[in-house]
Amino acid sequence: MIFYWRDTNCDHRCRIFQEKLVNAIFEEESKIKHFDQEFLGSSEVIESLFGKFKNFESDQSKSGFTSSCLALAAMVGKVDSSIIKSAMESITVEKISDWKSQYISTSVQSQRVMWLGNKKEQKRDEKLVA
Repeated sequence: MIFYWRDTNCDHRCRIFQEKLVNAIFEEESKIKHFDQEFLGSSEVIESLFGKFKNFESDQSKSGFTSSCLALAAMVGKVDSSIIKSAMESITVEKISDWKSQYISTSVQSQRVMWLGNKKEQKRDEKLVA
């Protein structure tokens, strides 16, 4: 489908760009099989969320990246003091640990510590001495 933009403040190059942009959107839209579904139109939101999560995780380095994944849910949506109070009163560390054991596999770093002990970090060209 060719789309022509009707903007009098737009020169020829601008119109060509607008036409290519709108046609690209129509082309992507034509791939949708079910119009009642919602699709992510940009990855900026999820990239921002992971950036926020990585920043959070750097402050929580002792607990590890994998076990902090539950924090992702708390970073989206509306959270007020009553929700936080309810969560703090009803969710125990034991419940979180059980959930993690059931749904999240052991991270590579955790496996390394389990098999090799908590040795100093091995440098690329060094051999690990047990």
